[in-house]
Amino acid sequence: MTPHTEILNDLLKLAVDSDVSDVVIKTNKPGYVRLADKLKPVDMDPITGEEIKAFVDEHVPRVFRQSREDNYQVDFAYAADDVGRFRVNAFHQRGTPSIVFRHIKSEVSESGDLGLNGDPMLKLAKAKDGILLICGVPRARVKVPPWPRCSIGLIAIWTATL
Repeated sequence: MTPHTEILNDLLKLAVDSDVSDVVIKTNKPGYVRLADKLKPVDMDPITGEEIKAFVDEHVPRVFRQSREDNYQVDFAYAADDVGRFRVNAFHQRGTPSIVFRHIKSEVSESGDLGLNGDPMLKLAKAKDGILLICGVPRARVKVPPWPRCSIGLIAIWTATL
């Protein structure tokens, strides 16, 4: 494993173990984690632009390399052994490379674990008309019951009778 990959994997492991939503890496800054909708610096040495570029060069899939060169940004998936899978956005900000990682959890939560009553959800899912949008919402933004532990928001727009 290359040194830059090892540094970032250690940071990603810390983030997964701490249940943070995002890891933000900016040139010549320590890593940042998003916790309760606020960016907090991690106590670590700054990560150089060369380390960020080397990580992206090593891990971006070949099919996305031209797009990265043309658009100065790329989205791709990254899997770190014994850590997890991540959605990655690598981009240039003010002429320097940056990366944002978001952990993709491997287990799917049951509706009861989220504090949602399964019967209305099942009724909505079985409906033949209308549209049901389930949108991700940071936990800190879900301020009112019935979803105090829920990290999703639910919007149902119904055009027909169930």
